[in-house]
Amino acid sequence: HAWLASKLATLQPELAARAPKGAVLEPLPLPAVRDGIPLGIAWRELPCPAPRALPLGYALGRALHRAAGERDARFSPTFQIPVARGEPSDPLRRRRRVGASALSLRFEHGAPEPFTAFEARARSILEREAAGRGLIARLLSAARAAPLSLAWKRSTMSTARPRWLDRLAEVVGGRACLSKIRLDFPLAPACAVSSPARLATATDPLGACVVTILDDGTRAAITVCGSGLAGTHAGANALIDELLALI
Repeated sequence: HAWLASKLATLQPELAARAPKGAVLEPLPLPAVRDGIPLGIAWRELPCPAPRALPLGYALGRALHRAAGERDARFSPTFQIPVARGEPSDPLRRRRRVGASALSLRFEHGAPEPFTAFEARARSILEREAAGRGLIARLLSAARAAPLSLAWKRSTMSTARPRWLDRLAEVVGGRACLSKIRLDFPLAPACAVSSPARLATATDPLGACVVTILDDGTRAAITVCGSGLAGTHAGANALIDELLALI
């Protein structure tokens, strides 16, 4: 997707020159979706090299713990970090479909654990998920083997899942996803936006968010997209401010 977006951006001046009178038509405005839940989106350019994933994860855990409003909670809400599957020495590893990992930050009397403790545990979790031996990998393997229809399985992982699965989704899917995408080719100025799988409701105003970083080694950008948590442009901007201040 990043390569395709970069290619389109590169070709835009040529396409504009070929257009009648050099005009480029603006996209038509999209109508509002009935009963749609608005998403907050904000992005910002970052200096290179961009922050590493685990320091960002540590900051995200602190931000989620604050947003949840339970100061004495021993754990932050769960969040995901996608991981490429396979051995680190495998040159094709980053071309495969990524897997997920479930992480959280530990707290004691409102204070977060040291970064070194979180980093060691997170690296162990990411290594197990990359090797297909982690909790999420095993849960997905068991789900695939379950004698249920594919349509029902897909519905359990979407926003239309049965309400009785919400607690499981909160623990396994978490309240946030943090993705850092490193590119091995120059990228035109761009950002990546993903909708959170968990949307805010009247009974669950916290919702979830997705934090994405693109980094081609020369330029980088961070994007936050949220519902409930960071569910407005101002809220998404505030979360970016908080994450960068905590790193």
